Amino acid sequence: MMPQPQTPPAHIGILQLMTGAHVAGAVSCLAQLGIPDLVEAAPKSAEELAKQMGADPQALYRLMRATASIGVLSEGPDGKFSQTPMSTVLRTNATPSLRAFATMGGREWHGRGWSELEYCVRTGKQALDHIYGAHVFDFLKQHPAEGQIVNDATTELSMIDSPAVAEAYDFNGIRSIVDVGGGHGLLLATILKSNPHLRGTLYEMPHVVEGAKEWSAEAGYGALHFCFRRYVFLCSSRCGCLHHEAHHSRLARRSVRTHTQSLSKKREFARQTPRG
Repeated sequence: MMPQPQTPPAHIGILQLMTGAHVAGAVSCLAQLGIPDLVEAAPKSAEELAKQMGADPQALYRLMRATASIGVLSEGPDGKFSQTPMSTVLRTNATPSLRAFATMGGREWHGRGWSELEYCVRTGKQALDHIYGAHVFDFLKQHPAEGQIVNDATTELSMIDSPAVAEAYDFNGIRSIVDVGGGHGLLLATILKSNPHLRGTLYEMPHVVEGAKEWSAEAGYGALHFCFRRYVFLCSSRCGCLHHEAHHSRLARRSVRTHTQSLSKKREFARQTPRG
């Protein structure tokens, strides 16, 4: 008879869940410090890294030992730390990379937002509005460095799932596509690359599109152009209306309206369908 896996006592399960925040914080700190980048070429000790980056050797060693205990870095017999599959993902140039996503989880505004979850549940309002007196997107606009981290994090996630979306969805019969709030436009760019017949428009805030400009140039999406008027867009070169603001305004509104109507019909259908 095969031995049955043991289920930990309930209090142990809760302890594991609650200390998960500590584990995530350590990994986030490791990513923010760029440690996985620094050990990419060869294993290094905490002392070597501390001198290189201006950190406290003992504190850095404790951080790296903690993440190594969960497989994010590996400590050798000589006290030097080397790369593991999970720490590799935290490198800046990894494919895919989750460095910005991991970093975002350790930012002050992110942690303070979660600390006010009870306020959100009781009031139905946003935590950052309560803490900083500004909507999250206004806050990120006022703090460009934090906004860059968020945009990089969403781009990292898009790098993981965009190819699957472009491959799985049938875009035949569709002439134009608008990505409303699409960040740096990676999902849109991936779809356009796989579907040459499409026209594409990124509907975003001006400061976000500035980052999209830099990203598209670095990523080699030279066929994408930008239009700055009352609204801000990232358009494919196949779009013949780059400078027609009214067209793009109607296009974006039509896209949002169509999406909203589609959701309403689905919800109405769900309400009317008997549940077995």
